[in-house]
Amino acid sequence: MFIKSHLLIHAKEKKNIRYVAAGNYQIEFFSLTGKEYFGIYSPYGGDNFCLCLPLGDVSIATIEHGYQIHHGALTYKVLMRRQRKGHEFALHRLLWGWLPTGYRRGPISPSGIDMVHGNLEPFIDSIAA
Repeated sequence: MFIKSHLLIHAKEKKNIRYVAAGNYQIEFFSLTGKEYFGIYSPYGGDNFCLCLPLGDVSIATIEHGYQIHHGALTYKVLMRRQRKGHEFALHRLLWGWLPTGYRRGPISPSGIDMVHGNLEPFIDSIAA
């Protein structure tokens, strides 16, 4: 999955790219071959984390402070909190919905939070329990 995500993130044919920084990571929404994608990656060489999900092929639900995305056996929790000391973005990766296998976080701007909400909301299926 990492190699496929890496190839999609760095594809030259991407269109309608929207992105925001979240700490050391970049969050991107883009179109490629008629599909909408959601990607998170580190543009720096130190971290090899790269995630790219086709928004039409995943199940997205709203949860408190963010979204829950199901893709196969993996669940991703995208959390965005507005706090007095600053706004924070966090991504939790869970295997089978409960076993933590990855965590990334970083500061995000208020307009970045709005951009993430605006791009994920059209793909919401339900409200998570």
